[in-house]
Order: sequence, then C-alpha cells, then structure tokens
Amino acid sequence: MTDKLLPCPFCGNDTPTIVRRAGAFGVKCTCAGKRFLHTYGKTEEEAIASWNMRPEGIPPVQQLAGQS
Repeated sequence: MTDKLLPCPFCGNDTPTIVRRAGAFGVKCTCAGKRFLHTYGKTEEEAIASWNMRPEGIPPVQQLAGQS
C-alpha cells in the first residue's frame, strides 16, 4: 500500500488533505466549496486507501467534461 494521496477524482486537485476527527481519519478536498468530499478510515492508512480507490479505465471527471 502507498501512503501517497492520488489527486481528487472530481477536480484533479493534487493536494487533498488528511484530517482526524472523532477518532477517525479522513481525506478531504475543497473542490465542492464548503461541502467537502471525504473518505474515512479507522486509521490514516485506511483513509488513504479508500481515497485512492479508483475504478480502472475511467478518466477523471474534468477530463470527461473536456477541461483537461
């Protein structure tokens, strides 16, 4: 497993943030404005693995929208 965060699958931001709240870890991106997109895990590694999960062969949303 890698501890490197992949870019946001929605906006392509390559600096998502790891946060810790209420005994859990999360990864967030501010591309949704005030409504953050999160993934969670009991450990930092679980949160990163969840964030990095991507279906194979599907390009990022911004590429599909012609914004690449």
